[in-house]
Amino acid sequence: VYKRQYQRRVHGEAGIRVISAIIGRVWDPKSEKHTKTPYYPTTRNADKGFFNIVVKKRPGDDIADYMHSLRPGDVAEFKSVLPTYEYRPAAFSHIGMVAGGTGILPLYQVIQESLENPLEETKISLVFANRSPSDILFKKELDVLQKKHPGRFRVEYVVEKPSLFWNGYSGRVTEGILKEHLPRPGPDNILMVSGPSGMMEEVCGDVAMKKGWPSQGQLKGHLSALGYSLKQVQKI
Repeated sequence: VYKRQYQRRVHGEAGIRVISAIIGRVWDPKSEKHTKTPYYPTTRNADKGFFNIVVKKRPGDDIADYMHSLRPGDVAEFKSVLPTYEYRPAAFSHIGMVAGGTGILPLYQVIQESLENPLEETKISLVFANRSPSDILFKKELDVLQKKHPGRFRVEYVVEKPSLFWNGYSGRVTEGILKEHLPRPGPDNILMVSGPSGMMEEVCGDVAMKKGWPSQGQLKGHLSALGYSLKQVQKI
């Protein structure tokens, strides 16, 4: 099992705005420096006294190794809130989302914030790609939200390696899948895309680096072919 969910104590609200990451750090005695990694909390800012993060264990990831070694009562260090995108409630009629793997984490912030707002009527359509059914993060939670908000939220799963009784899409995210399930290009709609570089490149073009910071870059791939403009697509 390579993924775990952690809960850490904070005082009052965590100061987490949608969409934001927090910076986790550990001390590296070899370099005598802190190693830092951003994490997208999966709890809302209204959840006072704690926040949840998902830590995927990867080879050579010192922070993930440290997080996975923690036991109740141990201390983890977090600093700063790093804004990624300012989500404004009811700013759009329909939000289309394409997520791959852990790319669901920042988008999950928007999904929760929008659906839990009783004054908002925004529709959300999510296409969520993973290697296998067992890799799908928050599938239970997403399915519950789909049942709870049938007129507002819909999710379609795509896996590269389907199981015997899998009844979703198989293979990679295609132009046809996106055309069928995402909102049409329009001034009242927006698309949010988050995932690994390979998926990003196929769907919309990967993010570009500008002076050391990620930027939107050019719009390419399936979404460009479907007629969307760069202003209608937000790469996370």
